[in-house]
Amino acid sequence: VFYTNAGTGEFLVGPDVGGGQSSILPQEYQLVDYIEGDGRQYITTDILLNSNSSLEVKFQITEQNSTIYMFVLGARDSIQKRVELIYHHSNKELAFVFGSVITQLPIDNINDVNVLSVKNGKLKFNEWEYEISNEFALTYPLAVFSNNQQGYIVQNISKNRFWKFTVNTNEKDYNFIPCYRKSDNVAGMYDIVEGKFYTNQGTGEFIVGPDVIG
Repeated sequence: VFYTNAGTGEFLVGPDVGGGQSSILPQEYQLVDYIEGDGRQYITTDILLNSNSSLEVKFQITEQNSTIYMFVLGARDSIQKRVELIYHHSNKELAFVFGSVITQLPIDNINDVNVLSVKNGKLKFNEWEYEISNEFALTYPLAVFSNNQQGYIVQNISKNRFWKFTVNTNEKDYNFIPCYRKSDNVAGMYDIVEGKFYTNQGTGEFIVGPDVIG
């Protein structure tokens, strides 16, 4: 029930109060619940990870096929210096590699929505925690929806979604938000710290989830 003035005259109102989720982006962009790649799309970021980096990603693998490996994200200098989130289709296994430490992640259903975070040498995957401390520094930037292996992009052959993606590395913050540009409906991820819009560098187009209003 909306209660209005039962007397005379009119109420005075203060200024509009913003601060909703959609207000975190510039007006020319529309916040969405998630973006999804179908295996052909990817984004190469400016992020160089090292052993002191922290990150958090909320993701879901929505479809798998007969390819052996599927990369949710990754960057690799060498087999001992890499950060990769990998799904192994043949073995139905999910793994996270941080430097030289490989952690097999427990999954009941590969289609579940998962949250993975790294901070202070510790990995948290949903309710599970692991020690992953080791020393490394990468020279190739991180790719999402794919893997940057020494400058060569290894793309997915399966579908996955991203909800949020935050990173702190080399004393710099990144906070990627899924959205699309209203003028041409191009979807991507907007870094609200740097004020930069990252779009698809592969083929096809990202799929977007529902608009987030308010």
